[in-house]
Amino acid sequence: MGASPSSLEGHRVINCSTRSSISPFFIGNDRAMVSLGPLSSESHCSYHCAFCYVQKGFNSYAKLSVDQIVNFLKPRKSEFSIIYVSGDTDSFAPPRTEEGLALLEALSESFDCDLMFTTRTVFNEKDLKSLKETQETVLENGHFLFGCESITRLRSVPQIEPKPIPSPEARIEMLRAFWRLGLISVLTMRPFLPVVPVEEYREIINICRPFVDIVLGEVLYMDPEGVVERRLFPNGAPENLRLALHKMDFDDNGIEWKVWEAKRVEREVRDYCNAQEIPFFMRSRPAVEYIRKKGLAYIRQRSAS
Repeated sequence: MGASPSSLEGHRVINCSTRSSISPFFIGNDRAMVSLGPLSSESHCSYHCAFCYVQKGFNSYAKLSVDQIVNFLKPRKSEFSIIYVSGDTDSFAPPRTEEGLALLEALSESFDCDLMFTTRTVFNEKDLKSLKETQETVLENGHFLFGCESITRLRSVPQIEPKPIPSPEARIEMLRAFWRLGLISVLTMRPFLPVVPVEEYREIINICRPFVDIVLGEVLYMDPEGVVERRLFPNGAPENLRLALHKMDFDDNGIEWKVWEAKRVEREVRDYCNAQEIPFFMRSRPAVEYIRKKGLAYIRQRSAS
């Protein structure tokens, strides 16, 4: 694909395959991944992150209503123990914030399982009240609500997170709000990026340390046709950038992605988190299991303190 970096800013849905209403979402590995689907026929998401894997090759989720999503999942509830509102778009980004929160609420009322959502959105007080009510429903059912706020950078390369994406500082405050509400507060530095120095990751962790339960990292997935690569490296990728080839374990798109595994960054971030006594994981499943082993007493004790 010969488009220039600037022409890719629209993050258009035509760059990816879309699932059908028969198989609208990914269910596998004991989890269901759902979303509100594409924002429109012209734009997949309100946020056009340069590093987003949905730009090419990822199987975009179907665009369904909240009721349709719930009804699709109900006959399959034995196939998962957690529902992720994540995967292919930020379902909480304006103008769909209220609809995304309504989806979380409906899932909490319809399923006896843990819930996790990922966003770069900054919620207002009304939104946070809705989140609190959902958290209370999930907790009453004996489960956890994991609130993941994505903070991939602090000061470096601001162009990779163009407006209207809220500032990293505003997103940090959302993690503090999640903590206060009693959600499992998850700092998602996903994916690790070769254009962000490891010192910046340590700084983000240090700022967030008092109000996060878990830190998540992730490898960088780049499509074989180079759409993500051209946006991240408009002047060309570094010559020493070592890439692997493998498929995703959280989608069945069948593509072999070019993957930057960020081994040095992972090692240094893990060591720093260990020194700060913050659990760090590269995959969400062991993070969920870590919290489950602690049990509901953990969140109740944390809230009481």
